[in-house]
This record gives sequence, C-alpha cells and structure tokens, in this order.
Amino acid sequence: MFVVNNLHQPFPKLCRYFSFTQTKTYTAKHVTPLTSPISTPSHSHFPTLISLISLFISHQHGFNRCSPRVPSTLPSLQRRPRRTLSQRRNRPIQQRLPNRRSIQRRHHQPPNRPLRPPLPPSNRLLFFPKLPLLIYIHGGAFCVCSPANPAYHSHLNTVSAEANIVVVSVDYRLAPEHPLPIAYDDSWEAVQWAAGASEPWIKDHADLGIVFFAGDSAGANLAHNVAIRGGTEGFAGGLKLQGMVLLHPYFGGEERDELVAFLYPTYGGVDDLKIHAQKDPKLLDLGCPKVLVFVAGMDLLKERGKSYYEALKKSGWSGSVELVETEGENHVFHLFDPTKENSAAIVKQFVSL
Repeated sequence: MFVVNNLHQPFPKLCRYFSFTQTKTYTAKHVTPLTSPISTPSHSHFPTLISLISLFISHQHGFNRCSPRVPSTLPSLQRRPRRTLSQRRNRPIQQRLPNRRSIQRRHHQPPNRPLRPPLPPSNRLLFFPKLPLLIYIHGGAFCVCSPANPAYHSHLNTVSAEANIVVVSVDYRLAPEHPLPIAYDDSWEAVQWAAGASEPWIKDHADLGIVFFAGDSAGANLAHNVAIRGGTEGFAGGLKLQGMVLLHPYFGGEERDELVAFLYPTYGGVDDLKIHAQKDPKLLDLGCPKVLVFVAGMDLLKERGKSYYEALKKSGWSGSVELVETEGENHVFHLFDPTKENSAAIVKQFVSL
C-alpha cells in the first residue's frame, strides 16, 4: 500500500492528479512498466508507483510510454532520514514557525458556531456611517433552538446583507431547565446590554437611534413583551425603537395552553398577559411607532397572529400596524426552505419596514 498524497511539491500537477483521500493499491497490469533500470527501494509496491508516474509524465510531456527516458528532475522516492531531536531543535527559526495552513486549521471555527467578524482598523471608521441595529429573538416554543442554529444564522445573514444593518441575536435560557419567565428577563437584559454599547461592534458601527426588534414564533412573543416593557420603563443608553417585526408570532388563544403551563410554573391561564397579549390593556404603551405582523396560511397560529393585529389596532395605540399573510405556507417556512420565492418575499418585506 502506498499513500500517493505523499508526493513532493515540485510536481504540483502530479500531486493533483494523484490526490486521493484514502490509501490505494495499484497493479502494474494496467500500465506499461519502465524499461530503464532505476534503483528503487525494496518495497514491493514502489515499482507500481513508478509505472504510474511514468504514464503520467508521458501523457503530459509527449514521451513514448516505452521510452527509457525519464526527466532528471523526477523527485526521489527514497524517504528522507528522520531528524533527531537535537537536529529539529537546531533548525533555523524560519523553519520552525507554523505555516499559514496550520494556523488556519488551529483556529478553524465549526460551521454551526456564530463567528464574530474582525473589526476594521480604527482609521477607517471615519469613512463608514453607523448602521441601524436589529435585535432578533429566535423562536422554538421557549425550549429549543439558539442563535447558533444554522437556519437562524443563515436567515439573519441574509437580512443583514439585504438591509445593510448590524444584527444582535439574543441567546436566552431555555425552559424547562430555566422555566419561564426567565426567557423574558434574559431578553430584556440583552436589549439593555445592547443599549449600553459596551460591545465595540455596537459602539462603533450601530446607530442606537435606529433600532428594530424582531422575532419568530415564541421569539415574537418575547420581542413584543420587551417592547411593552421598554414603552413603560424606558430603554437604557438612549435606545430608540423604530419598529418591530413579528414572524408567525405565538400568542395564547381562548383556552389554557398546557405546554406553556409545563414550561411556566406561575402561568395564570388565559389571564396571563405575557402569553395572551391580545388582552393586555397596556398595548397602547407599545414602545415603537410601526409593527409588521407575518402569518402563514396553513399555520395553526395564524388566527392568534390575526387577533393580535386586531387588538393592537383597536387599543388606541398611536402607531401603524400591517398584516402580511402568505397563502399555502406553514409555520416559519422561510427558515426551513429559504430558497422559496415566498421566503425571499418575506425578507424583502422584512427589510422594507
């Protein structure tokens, strides 16, 4: 057995031609062997490799397959003797430094891990105006998912590129290990942290005078409650909420929700205003001037989203609210299939707020 990946670099085409990821065994019956006497190691499969190299060279350079001529620059197949420990220590410093590829492998980030991009040099900040800030709260029935979920990460990358904004994705603690209302408190603290602008990306690149909230499913419920609390208590750092996008929001219906009762020990049933926000008399204190509500035609939560829209319109709130219904689609379809035409339409309407 011989690993062809161990060929030397003076023949880059040859290395690419024989670049296999697994060890292969080759037989000489498929190629014409060399007729010239060449000294080779005693390994039984090395002549086979030499035959393959001869075939490749003759194909690339027009040599006769049976010609005894072999380019004098053919690298030796003899293994170099291993250096002793003292020899390795005495190498020049340039040879001991890690190369770029080893550094990239060492600092490789798994694809599902959120990656904070590097900040531009400080002398370039004068040429880049500050961008609007989007604070996004993910869904998942208060008990699953995170900002590291590939669907959310990809969706927010698309929104950020389309709208030219800075995005903060909230990582709240999940029930039942951390029962509700902990998720509401975590979301509020995340917004207050962003308003404090302690993070360089927010401080240098985000305009806290143009801030939007957004969330899907249970995250839309959390975003609504944070906006209500901000309208009554105020946000830190002069944060000004300009709008809110609720994607297929989860709100309670006319009956007690048994899943919420399991995740929320102090759940007050249909009178709990965090879950059943349509009944909240403080809707008129919602701390933003615009709200965009998305519902899906085949979503079981469609009517609850519509009831929230109607309640907000009738509450005496001074802002404007818009309802967008996508026919023939199910709950958060844009996360499961972002390539759909309807998914692209949601993104365009999202960034148009």
